[in-house]
Amino acid sequence: MDDLEAALASDDPEVLRAALKAAQAALRQARVADQQTCRVDEFVGAQQAVEAAAASRVGGGGSGSGGGSSNPPLMFSLEQLQAMLRREDELRLSAEVQEAYAAAELREDTDWMEVTEGLQRRVLREFGVPPHQEETALRHFRAAPHMHPELKPLAIYHRHQRSRQGPGLVGAFNSLFAELQDQADIRGVYITEAHAQDEWPITSARYTPDRKPVILNQPRTVEERFAAAAHFVQQFGFQPPMLVDPIDNPFDAAFAPWPLRFYILHRGRIAYKAQPRECSYSLAELRERLLQLLEEEEAADGAASVL
Repeated sequence: MDDLEAALASDDPEVLRAALKAAQAALRQARVADQQTCRVDEFVGAQQAVEAAAASRVGGGGSGSGGGSSNPPLMFSLEQLQAMLRREDELRLSAEVQEAYAAAELREDTDWMEVTEGLQRRVLREFGVPPHQEETALRHFRAAPHMHPELKPLAIYHRHQRSRQGPGLVGAFNSLFAELQDQADIRGVYITEAHAQDEWPITSARYTPDRKPVILNQPRTVEERFAAAAHFVQQFGFQPPMLVDPIDNPFDAAFAPWPLRFYILHRGRIAYKAQPRECSYSLAELRERLLQLLEEEEAADGAASVL
C-alpha cells in the first residue's frame, strides 16, 4: 500500500500490473489475516484504483482490453470527484439516509453497506452518469481517494478511519468472564467511538438490546468518554470491569485496538492478539489460548514445587 500512489502515477504497464497483483494480494490478506475489522473496503478501493488506471492507460484486461470497447472506462476530473465526494458526505449525514440506515439494520436481508452503495449510485446519477457506465463509474468513484490521495479528507471512510495493522460478542465475553474470572484478570477498555454520529454515522441498531439505533457523538473530554462507557455497560449488560482509555488515547496508541480487538497479556508481553475473520472474532480461539496459558502456568508451578 505504501507504493500505491507511485505506481498509479506511472505509465509503465509492468509497474501497473505489478501494483495490481500487490493490491489483489493485500485484499486476500485483509480478508483472512491481520487487518482490523472490516478494513477490507480500503483494500477493495486500492485494487479498483489500480484496475481503473491499468484499464485507462494500458488496456489492462477485462472488458476494456483488446480491440476497443463501446463503453470505455469513465474517468472523472479532480474537480468532479471533489464535488461528488462532498455530495456523498451530504447525503450520508442527511436524515433521509440515516433513517434508511436504521431501517436496514432492523432487517435480516440487507444492511447499512447496501444503503451506502445505493447513495453512491445516486451521486453518480446526479452527476450525469448514464446507466450503461454506472458500474465502471462506481469503481472509479470508490477508488478516487487512492488515485488522488488529496481527496482522502473529503471521503468519510478515510477521514474517520482509525484502524491500523496491528457486537454479538458481549454475551460470549460475559460467559468467558464468568468461567475464568478467578483464574485471569479479564477487563474491557473503552476506546474511541467507531461510528460516532458527528463523524461516521450509520445509525445501526442491529446489536442493541432494545433495537434502537446508537446515536452518540465522539467524546471530546474524559468525562464524556466515561459517560459513554457507563452507558455501554448498562445497555449491553457488560459484566467484566470496564476501563476507559484517556482522551489522548494512550491505550489505542500502544495496542491499535480500534474499532475492536482482544488481547491476552502475559508476563509483560502480548501472548495473543485476536485476528478478525469475516468482520468478527472467534472468542472460542481466545478461550483456547487463555486455557493453554493457564495450564502452562499450573504445570510450571507444580514443577517448581517438586524442586
